[in-house]
Amino acid sequence: MPIFFAGVKLIDNQDKNVILALAQDCQTLEILEQTFARAGFRIFGGSNLDQALAVMQLHVPDIIVCDTAFEGFSRENLQELMPEDLDLESTPFIFLCSTGPVHEPGHYLDLNQYFNNPFDPIALATLAERTIAYRKSLLESAQADAPLSVIARKVLRKEALRELNRIQRYGGYASLCIFDIREQQTDKSNQAQHIEPIILDRIADILPGMIRAVDLLARLTRRRFLWIMPGTDGPGSRLAVQRLATTFAELPISEEHSINAGLATAPDDGLSYEELLELAQQELTQRPIVPAAPDPQQIAGD
Repeated sequence: MPIFFAGVKLIDNQDKNVILALAQDCQTLEILEQTFARAGFRIFGGSNLDQALAVMQLHVPDIIVCDTAFEGFSRENLQELMPEDLDLESTPFIFLCSTGPVHEPGHYLDLNQYFNNPFDPIALATLAERTIAYRKSLLESAQADAPLSVIARKVLRKEALRELNRIQRYGGYASLCIFDIREQQTDKSNQAQHIEPIILDRIADILPGMIRAVDLLARLTRRRFLWIMPGTDGPGSRLAVQRLATTFAELPISEEHSINAGLATAPDDGLSYEELLELAQQELTQRPIVPAAPDPQQIAGD
């Protein structure tokens, strides 16, 4: 049973998007909670930084709504107080402003939105919905983008932290894989030689279609990729990586290239994103997974 600081309020439903609402004024906090609960969100509310931290150690909010009168609060000082494996860099904030200039939402979305307080509940809930939908679309568009851009890496990190949080609370598995595209003749020396950028970009176009829809993929460097497999244990992820490597080797574009991979699995290898990332990189360097050997019985049958 999670332990919350005294006074923290929550309206909890596991299938809904998560909003953390912060306000020192009890009436404002109550209105925020009612507004987002009625709009179908999973809402957590707090009136001080301790309560905010108590919630965020158990949940990764999709968006944070904060009254600017909330004492001592900003993205920066909240990040300083967070555990090291929780990153707020790509978390959207909506700030409720009762004085000073307020940016009108609507033309574009940013990590920091500003909204008049007193606020229109319907307009505020609509902005939150648009912001969350926009962020979800980033992952889809970034995966379709040939370079698998920096945006994809940020979104993937956010989703990875959410998955690790879920495992810590409810159990289960998730696996993280780092893999390189290599020239086949360099496997013995374990040195990645030059591959034409256009070839790597064409490979990056193909890779998202070779993994499950629930999996996440981002490009770390020109030749290196990060692949996260929710709900997949160590043996299952190893088999998935071997199949990917084998399927990749059979593609016409891959006649001279192969995949080497390193794996780490939560919770067996840890629950910290950075720790799993480092372990997968070590495995890639020291004990890489290579394409599975052909099945002798299948070869004989052919």
